[in-house]
Amino acid sequence: YGGLANLAPNVFYSSSGEVVYYTAAVGIVLDKEAQAQRFFRGHSDDIHCLALDPSRTIAATGQTADRELGGRPFVCVWDVHSLQELSKLVHGKVNRVAAVGFSADGKLLATVGCSAPQSVCVWQWARQIP
Repeated sequence: YGGLANLAPNVFYSSSGEVVYYTAAVGIVLDKEAQAQRFFRGHSDDIHCLALDPSRTIAATGQTADRELGGRPFVCVWDVHSLQELSKLVHGKVNRVAAVGFSADGKLLATVGCSAPQSVCVWQWARQIP
């Protein structure tokens, strides 16, 4: 999972001790004790990066460009426990979102677009404002 070209961190523990990771276009939350998985299905194409906020309750996953959005990729910000999408951040026209990371207070999210030239956006993710 994640592919050989993906060197970004891609496995995290949530605040409840569940394992959060991704494969293809699906965010996965694994409860090891219950031997059960839950799935976040808000993406339309392959996910390339994942980050959890400092509270480890909110995930951000970035994907490949989406044809329906005019070749622009997006980031989904979602609740790890409920799997509810909290925000969808449409990036500028780049091939994919290569990296995501939350600020220390969790209010901001940095995203890195992968194309020449690369772009970095810092979002107030809850308001969908870059």
